[in-house]
Amino acid sequence: RGSECPLLSPDRYVLYGNHRDSWVHGAVDPSSGTAVLLELSRVLGTLLKKGTWRPRRSIVFASWGAEEFGLIGSTEFTEEFFSKLQERTVAYINVDISVF
Repeated sequence: RGSECPLLSPDRYVLYGNHRDSWVHGAVDPSSGTAVLLELSRVLGTLLKKGTWRPRRSIVFASWGAEEFGLIGSTEFTEEFFSKLQERTVAYINVDISVF
C-alpha cells in the first residue's frame, strides 16, 4: 500500500502489467516485459524496505495469463474487480515489449 500520510493517496492504484504467454516473439514479447516487471518490483521493494522511498499511491504488479488467446487473464481480473478499479485506478502502465 501507498504511504499512510494523509496528504497522499493509498486508496488510488497505479497498475503495472504484462502478459506472460507468447507464440512467436517470446524473447521480446512478453519476456522483456516480464523482466522489466520483475526488476521494477524488486527495485521498488528494496527502496521501500530501506525507507528511502514510499509510493504516493498503491502499486499493483500484474502478470497476465492467456493474452494470446484473447486477453483472458486481464479480462477476468478486470471483470472481477471492475467497480474498485474504475473508482481507484489512476494509471495502467503496460510494460509489454519493453525492449525492441
